[in-house]
Amino acid sequence: MPKLIVAALPIDGQWKKIDPRVIETVQGCDLLIAEERKTAKRLLAVSGCPDKPLELLNEHSSDSNRAEIVKKIKEVCCTALVSDAGTPCIADPDYRLVDQCIKDGVEVLSLPGASSITAALSVSGFPSDRFIFLGFPPKKGETRRRFFTNLENSRITSIFLERPYALKRTLEDMVHIRKDISVSIDIGSENAVNIRGHIASILKQIEGRKAAFVVVVSP
Repeated sequence: MPKLIVAALPIDGQWKKIDPRVIETVQGCDLLIAEERKTAKRLLAVSGCPDKPLELLNEHSSDSNRAEIVKKIKEVCCTALVSDAGTPCIADPDYRLVDQCIKDGVEVLSLPGASSITAALSVSGFPSDRFIFLGFPPKKGETRRRFFTNLENSRITSIFLERPYALKRTLEDMVHIRKDISVSIDIGSENAVNIRGHIASILKQIEGRKAAFVVVVSP
């Protein structure tokens, strides 16, 4: 039976932290599926197998691309799936690939590792017995405004991701929300910082920052 291993990479991009099991998996697999070529080539180089077959799967991939990759997975013994950082298929490509593999009889296994979502939640100090993960906010218009209105009205801890360049704008769009939030920036890196408090106060502290971040909103 063909096998797909969903493998997590370090969320901070520090390759010295890669789980040795991931290296072993990449070395032993017949095919690597990755989000971006640069990350994939670096992983293959670190694993000592730079010429291993590689397929890219990201937000630009079409259904036909995905179907072709599933076909290749079924033709080999073992395939590894990675994203650029953290755990694949959580706000990253590609749960649809995993779904199709399961439907086609491919054995799907997890090689677990860090997730920025649970990492940010763990340092927020907000209730974590129940929480909702909302992915990325809409980029503009009424759907974006409704997203933040729903955050304001939510009665459970809420978590979302946003792109590095949008940190200031996102907090400005949330400034009307009368709740404490926790913002985790550059999780796991030497420059990591976690800031909790009122949104207006946090805005003053992040002036000029452009970095990967996760927002946790209190219930």
